[in-house]
This record gives sequence, C-alpha cells and structure tokens, in this order.
Amino acid sequence: MSVLYYMVIFIGVGLSSFLYLKKENPLYLKTFSPFLVFSLIIEYCSTFLANKGIHTIPLYNVSSIIEFCFYLWVFYNIIKTKVFKKIIAFLFVGFPFISIMNIFFLQGIGNFNSITYSLGCLMLIFFSILYFFELFNVQSSYRLSNDPAFWICTALLFFYCVSFPVYVSTNLMKHFSKKLEDVIYPLVYILNIIMYSLFCVAFVCQIKLIRNKENNDLVI
Repeated sequence: MSVLYYMVIFIGVGLSSFLYLKKENPLYLKTFSPFLVFSLIIEYCSTFLANKGIHTIPLYNVSSIIEFCFYLWVFYNIIKTKVFKKIIAFLFVGFPFISIMNIFFLQGIGNFNSITYSLGCLMLIFFSILYFFELFNVQSSYRLSNDPAFWICTALLFFYCVSFPVYVSTNLMKHFSKKLEDVIYPLVYILNIIMYSLFCVAFVCQIKLIRNKENNDLVI
C-alpha cells in the first residue's frame, strides 16, 4: 500500500508541474508542485528514520506546521469573503507562533503535538465548509467537476474529518496495541491516497479547462 501511496504523490507532482506551462493558471495551484515534493521528502525521511529505529514524531511535528500553513495559503486564494480572508491571513502568522510555543513550552518536540494538530484540523475543516457555503450561494451556475477548488476542498474536508478523531484518540491512549496499530496505519495510508488522488483530479481539471479554452470550446 505504501508503494501506491508514493505513486499517487509522484503522479500529483507530475500533473501539478504541467500547471507552470500556462501563466493564467492560479498561483495556489502552481505551488502544489513544490509542496508535494516536500511531502515526498518528509515521507522518505520518515521511512528512513523509522528503519533506523529513530523516533519520527519530531519530524512530523515540524512538517505539519508547514503543511497547515500551506493549506491556509490555498484557502486564502479560494475563499471569497473578505472578512474570512483577513482571518486566514492572521492565522497564517498566528498558527506557526502558537505551534512553536507549544513545541518549546507545552508538549515538547518529542511528543505528538495534539494541541496544534487539533487546531490545524479544525481550521481546515471550518474553511472547507465555508468554501461549500460560499459555493451554494453563488448566483451563476457552472460545472463543479471542472473546478479545481471543489476537488481540493473535498479532499481536505474528507481527510481531516476522518483523520482528526483517529490521530487525537490514538495519541491520547496510554496503551497502543499491535492489533490497533495494524488497523490504524492502513487506514491512514488509505486516507492519504484518497486525498492525493483528489488533488490529482483537481490538476487534471485545470489542465483540461485550459485546453478547452485554447480550442475555443464552451466550458460550463
């Protein structure tokens, strides 16, 4: 399953790289390419450290800060309401500060930072729901399957709604059995595969949309 997981991310890197070919592609979509490369590097380092018997929680504590900040940047470009855009801009600065304070003064670098992870999950879930709320209030109609933002928000809402209770509950347990581990790890892999697959759909939609515009086809 880990092979499929890496393959999906590789495909995402390839597809998102095509978005650099056209200037009219949104900047937030173009930034997915370096972000996915970053994700690959983190996963490779995590696997390498785990095989050496080294604790990987410090790596994920730091990388998750970058991950949440990136998704906040994406929502800043997707959300239309000015008030919430200002809130996102504030969180983009405030969330890393809270996370760093938590690392140094509360939960520490060696423990799973459930406080900042929970905060990050709740932020992304809220802004995903806000996006769909804005979508339902749009006056004009268009095909959602051609909207990259729709697929990205669907991916984030699904992933963090499911993974949030899983991560938090398991890390609050005093005893983590082998049977539970055999269930949790495949579930996390499946959630990641679904999320990155939906990202790939978003990239394909944008590439297809640009191609249709070049051919003067009507896209609705």
